[in-house]
Amino acid sequence: MKASTRHVLLITVLAFLFVVIIVFNSSLFINSDYINEQSNITSFQISGISMEPEFIHNEAIDVDKSAYTQSLPKLGDVIAFQFENSKDPIIKRVVATTGDIVKIEDGWLWINQEKKIPSGRFNNKIWIEGESYTIKQDKYFVLSDNSSIGEDSRIWGLVSKKDVIGKVLTR
Repeated sequence: MKASTRHVLLITVLAFLFVVIIVFNSSLFINSDYINEQSNITSFQISGISMEPEFIHNEAIDVDKSAYTQSLPKLGDVIAFQFENSKDPIIKRVVATTGDIVKIEDGWLWINQEKKIPSGRFNNKIWIEGESYTIKQDKYFVLSDNSSIGEDSRIWGLVSKKDVIGKVLTR
């Protein structure tokens, strides 16, 4: 076989392999997108340390967008949400839901007359010290796991169900 024929054959085989690899990889991306779309799982990257130690800065997390189609967030759930004017999604832990009573008094956050955590910073335009607030339907009071450093419902108020993206899947 002549050298020029071998070169043409080699180039043809390499081109064929290149096309096969491109098609195979493209179908993998399509399949993985299809699976993610079907399972309603989306991923986000954690930014900040307010949810440590369970969720670490720069860690990738999965969020089940379908978790609350048949049910509502429960106490202890970590939810992903995004306010209308915010750039990025946020994750926090649900500590009070519909019907629960929240109060900031004597330097403490109280939920259903139970002393929970030191109140830390709070927005006195939203929460008046000593006044009780009953959580309305489809609203959630959320806290950072690192409540002494994180911003949460004490600063920006309640999270509405319409802002909830889904339930953060834990390890």
